[in-house]
Amino acid sequence: MITAAGCLMNVQSLYFDPPDLWARVSAPALMFVGLAGSVWPRKILRFAGWLGIGFFALVILGVVIPGEDLVLRHMANSADAQLHLVPDLSLPQRIAIVVGFTSALVFCFIWSGKQASV
Repeated sequence: MITAAGCLMNVQSLYFDPPDLWARVSAPALMFVGLAGSVWPRKILRFAGWLGIGFFALVILGVVIPGEDLVLRHMANSADAQLHLVPDLSLPQRIAIVVGFTSALVFCFIWSGKQASV
């Protein structure tokens, strides 16, 4: 799932404004540290994994939804400006993909923690 999260963060067609490199690298890295916390039962490592999942969700939701500057482009500079409608928006499908993938990450993270404690 961590590899899939890293790949999902690099799919350019999913984003209106792609995330920066530090955001694409830090979320999977934190999740990997959390996975290490499942192998070696350390609470601080597991906490880093939860931070990675939360950071992943925030970054992905922030770039999947079009920003104000994209929709309202050049509205302040001209008198006859119109809204810039994004073609093929499919916003509900994009949000469903992100919410479903984040839910799967949470499930796998909880499951790996239970497997490590057995």
